[in-house]
Amino acid sequence: MMRALFLEKPGRPPVLAVKETPIPSPGPGEVLVEVAACGFCHHDLLVMAGVLRRGVKPGVILGHEISGIVAQIGEEVRSVEKGDRVVSLLTNACGQCERCLSGREHRCLNGQGIGHGRDGGFAEYVVQSFDEFVAEQRNEAGEALMTLVQFDGEDPQDVLIDAQPLAGIGSIAGRFAPRGMTPLYDAIGMLLDRAEAHVNQVGADPADQLVVIMTDGHENASRRWTAAAIFERIAALRAAGWTFVFLGANQDSYATGASMGVVEGNTSNFTASPESVLAAGRGLTRAVSGWRAKPRASRIADADDFWDGVKEAEAAADPTANADRA
Repeated sequence: MMRALFLEKPGRPPVLAVKETPIPSPGPGEVLVEVAACGFCHHDLLVMAGVLRRGVKPGVILGHEISGIVAQIGEEVRSVEKGDRVVSLLTNACGQCERCLSGREHRCLNGQGIGHGRDGGFAEYVVQSFDEFVAEQRNEAGEALMTLVQFDGEDPQDVLIDAQPLAGIGSIAGRFAPRGMTPLYDAIGMLLDRAEAHVNQVGADPADQLVVIMTDGHENASRRWTAAAIFERIAALRAAGWTFVFLGANQDSYATGASMGVVEGNTSNFTASPESVLAAGRGLTRAVSGWRAKPRASRIADADDFWDGVKEAEAAADPTANADRA
């Protein structure tokens, strides 16, 4: 069995679910690919929203920008072997029609769109990473509250968890979903509004506040907040004792983090691969556990070295990464 992201019902918002499903077997001319990473594009967004409806398989597994490793080979396959690294086309091409024979397989007359007319490549890795993180944090001494927000161009503040004790937080499977656009500055600004209001309401100590920002896209959709305004906001909160951490993929995370006021020692790159995403989650588990175990004075003294010199997500992508930054 494997876990995958299903589109249960298109709409705004769509109804999505992560469910167990049998691992498919390759037929003649087909291969089974173990997904390493699956991109998200505007086509996926339109299918999820219900804008694209014709030919969409009911309950389809989304995702057509797939990269991975060939795990099994069906009969009549000659061009690839088990263990080969491959990427997908938009369409499951027949290889025989006029368009396929003229090098236009993506416009195959007989093919079905991957993540559209047939199942695609979205899987479970971010959900797994978060769920493991929460489970480990429950075992640590002391109490903690958590807020979790996901964001996109339609909603820069989709609150999945709102200041809940760790003991009451379940899996985010079926609630978290990859989506389009990145209003990063608006998401951070609105989250800090929420967090500061809570801190002021309950009288919490600033040195107990940890903000982790994780994104796989560049800022491209904010309307209210700018980089300069976020930099000023984060600088003021850091001066008061808050800790800020930034993890980014598909960008220079150190440049992005610095533009918002997050220091190099609290920044990490990761890649959009299962190994790196899971490594990022496990590195975050280690670093958060260490941060929570420190007295407040030590948190403030170590405010510029949250990762303690070890960045697991970067090491998963490049084993020399931590040595190079040491």
